[in-house]
Amino acid sequence: MSKKRKRNKRPISTIRLEIDNFYNVHDGSRYGHPGKITNADYLRDEYKSVLTETKNANNKNIPLHHPTDERVKQSFIKPRPFLGSRSDYGDKHYQDMAFHPEDELIVKIVNNRKPILGKWLKKRYKKKNPSIDGTK
Repeated sequence: MSKKRKRNKRPISTIRLEIDNFYNVHDGSRYGHPGKITNADYLRDEYKSVLTETKNANNKNIPLHHPTDERVKQSFIKPRPFLGSRSDYGDKHYQDMAFHPEDELIVKIVNNRKPILGKWLKKRYKKKNPSIDGTK
């Protein structure tokens, strides 16, 4: 007998995301990464954030001068921001995390770059215009 294939269901969100707060971002990694919401368009259901990490994978991530949390030795941010719908973000709110004022310039530079699109936002763009693959 063959196993029944699971379909990707859209997660149900219970809280409203607020600007300048850190939330868990499902960017394709196994558990997601913390990200600071920098822009939010509640009507279009689009949120832009800067993602943080604790590891420098393939020397692509940008190191910060100060850690974002007291439990972390060194913090990094991804070189491009993340743009996704509410379903691309989790309900986990990181209250202890914050960027140091010296690192805000680096965050602003990264936030002005072309963003990476989230899974559910790509699906929405494909439905509107099938010729677009969602990456443009």
